[in-house]
Amino acid sequence: MDSFIARQPIFTADQQVFSYELLFRSGPENWFSPQDNDGDEASYQLISDSTTLFDLRSLTGGRRAFVNFTRKLILDGTARLLPPDIAVIEVLEEIEPDREIIGALRALKKEGYGIAIDDVDGKRDLGELADLADYIKVDLPAAGDRGSLEIVQRHRRPGLTFLAEKVENWADFERMRELGFTLFQGYYFERPEMIRQKVADGNRDIYLALFREIGKPVMDPHAIGELVKSDVSLSYRLLRLVNSPWYGIRQQVSSIEHALILLGEANLRRLFQLTALASLGEDGLEELALRSAIRGGFLESLSGILGHGDQEQALFLVGLFSRLDVLMGMPMSEALAKLSFEEDVEQALMNRAGPLAPGLDLCEYMEGARWTELESHCETLGIDAEMVSQHYLSASEKALSMDAEVRVTLS
Repeated sequence: MDSFIARQPIFTADQQVFSYELLFRSGPENWFSPQDNDGDEASYQLISDSTTLFDLRSLTGGRRAFVNFTRKLILDGTARLLPPDIAVIEVLEEIEPDREIIGALRALKKEGYGIAIDDVDGKRDLGELADLADYIKVDLPAAGDRGSLEIVQRHRRPGLTFLAEKVENWADFERMRELGFTLFQGYYFERPEMIRQKVADGNRDIYLALFREIGKPVMDPHAIGELVKSDVSLSYRLLRLVNSPWYGIRQQVSSIEHALILLGEANLRRLFQLTALASLGEDGLEELALRSAIRGGFLESLSGILGHGDQEQALFLVGLFSRLDVLMGMPMSEALAKLSFEEDVEQALMNRAGPLAPGLDLCEYMEGARWTELESHCETLGIDAEMVSQHYLSASEKALSMDAEVRVTLS
């Protein structure tokens, strides 16, 4: 599956890139239709992908990232998944600046997030929003020259920047610059640029079950951990997020459970809400993802038999991510670039080397019913082939039963 994000640069008066606006795209066509896409879900997926699939700082070159926020996303704290030093919360024009919205934006501003008011045309009262805003984005065609000037004159103050959007030509740019605008965005400079990322597909039933689990008043870490471990896409997103520079975690993440603890309940709720909602409508490569989950459980169960009783979580990760290159459609080195694993895990995944690598051969022999090679490999490892087969069947039954249980629960 491919995931898409578009970015459009925002320029200074001397036509240098100041920042980028990130835009949701559901496919390779470089456009967005409000009629075909729900605003909440579009924003959810954009934020989810920009934090867990794409490298946000690479997307913007470390510059500010303007992101559209619906009322729901402002109030539920989703913004806190984005790093405050580069994220700008764009308040959409249809959002009523009531007490709840003002309170939520004021808290975000105190935490370092930028606040922008989108599509200002001079026909609505901005109220307290104008006092909170760092940027006012004026819709040039809607406001016109006179309206644009009035907006600048009415709201001009230290710390507030005026951005002219939908600048279509050199004449627009020159007029807006003379009126006091210092930032500019529009087709005159550059159209949105499409960026594509290959991503492992997820099991929508697992996502739904997870969404229900995190909706409970008291979260069950064990239940959540089991759900996450059963889906390679969820595990990948989780580890990408926990290893992102924003969290500043310098230690290696040794297990899914470790990652859950490091993120904390609030961030977990936001992450999984985003991931689940963004993925409900997608048809995944369920067989390949399920096979990855089976591999993880299989190798985890063999840790003691293989002489790595203290590395069961490391073996789980080796199995779970062993087909990540196929799922992501890229070399394993590139797929693992944003993840942080212990050396033994990386060696097994990257080079099929090191003490954890022999388990991957066991996976392949079992999946391909290559019994002669299985017996020979088990003899080399000094383990019983029959016992290995039983462990694989148990791992398969566990993965399949969880999938079936989820489907029954959701039916």
